[in-house]
Amino acid sequence: EDLGLTTMEEMSTWMVSGESNPDPNALVQSRVILRGVPNAYALRNGWIWYSPMESYATERVEILRGPNAFLYGEADLGGANNQITKRGLFTRNVTKTKVMFGSEGFRRAELDLNRRLGSQVALRFAAVASDNDSWIRHVRRDFVGLYGAVTYRPTRDTTLNVMSEHGRTVAVLSQGMFVDNFSRAATA
Repeated sequence: EDLGLTTMEEMSTWMVSGESNPDPNALVQSRVILRGVPNAYALRNGWIWYSPMESYATERVEILRGPNAFLYGEADLGGANNQITKRGLFTRNVTKTKVMFGSEGFRRAELDLNRRLGSQVALRFAAVASDNDSWIRHVRRDFVGLYGAVTYRPTRDTTLNVMSEHGRTVAVLSQGMFVDNFSRAATA
């Protein structure tokens, strides 16, 4: 949050022995490389998750390196990352907004609300709208997302979480960006 990171790829640059996969044409569409090994998938709340992960619904990210990653099933040799999503908080009500502007037409707005409804129920809602172009011509990504969570604590030792998310991504990606298929050479 302090660095303004919005995707797992951006977060990976700050992981110990982690990096974002720079190859847009990789056979395995890995988002993150841990300890030199492309990660074929990520975990979200302990479950294998193939969809893109955005920071607006993220509470924290766990990095499972090397042999520790095997504890969670089909782990990659280099490790795995586990995104923990936001849950309803019983400690306090939260109203947080964030607006970001950057180079290459980057614009982003986020909302995070948490409300306690008595001592047993807490609600969490997060929303995002993000538009950004790229330094590469004709590449852009627009994302709108809504996330909701209800946390129910019937007893002191029991907590039930129900989460739902809806997102829409419109992206124009450049595959093989250094290949020229449209220019014509003039012959004399």
